[in-house]
Amino acid sequence: MLKISCVAIAALVVLGGCGPSEKELAAQKTAAVASALREQLTNSLKDPGAVQIRNEKIAFLDQALCGEMNGKNSLGAYAGFRRFVVVDNVGVFIEGERGELPDTHFLTFWDLHCRLAQ
Repeated sequence: MLKISCVAIAALVVLGGCGPSEKELAAQKTAAVASALREQLTNSLKDPGAVQIRNEKIAFLDQALCGEMNGKNSLGAYAGFRRFVVVDNVGVFIEGERGELPDTHFLTFWDLHCRLAQ
């Protein structure tokens, strides 16, 4: 009985250190942030289920998602890939879209949030 208890205690000590490392926890957090920001992007589009995303990266201290997206226009055709920036608690900004940021400001915004993350 004592021998089994010693083996069980030794197994608990060894398995106790088998949790995720700090690096793994950080990667999980980054993936969760990216997923939430990606959802903000898709929900801002006419056809959220049809969006194509490429070259995405988390940037700006895990507060922004940058990349290129291709969404459908009013005629149901893909419009072509355009850069986007989604900033948590700020908004979704897509290059060439009329909205809150003119193109010149989008480029500045892209440089600030995305280019510095490369």
